[in-house]
Amino acid sequence: MYLLVRYPQKEWLAAKLASSRDCAITLIIANPTVSTAESDHISHFLSAYPGVKLLEFQLLPLDSTDPTSDPLFLQFGAISRSMNPVVQPLLSFLSPPLSAVFCDFGLAASFSLVAADLDIPYYVLVTTSA
Repeated sequence: MYLLVRYPQKEWLAAKLASSRDCAITLIIANPTVSTAESDHISHFLSAYPGVKLLEFQLLPLDSTDPTSDPLFLQFGAISRSMNPVVQPLLSFLSPPLSAVFCDFGLAASFSLVAADLDIPYYVLVTTSA
């Protein structure tokens, strides 16, 4: 089983799944991260759960024509644009092959095409805050 997440706040699901004896988890992270804090959080998580593997993929360049200067939105756009040309080939060559993917709600639309092409079941993770 593999896990595709957009932000480290979603990693609690990976931790829960990693506690299962019959579940192999790979955390797939876009590189570069948005901030040093995000990188530190990922490092801490992987140290706390040494059974979780890390797979990083290189993002396509940020869209310099995007009117927003918010790094989070620029990163989100780069991750979305990277799905088919970068993430799909990466996932298609993983061994053992994917069993399922848990995907952040924000990436569900762009990842659905990858999942369909690779015939991978995917589950959308939706978190809310008050």
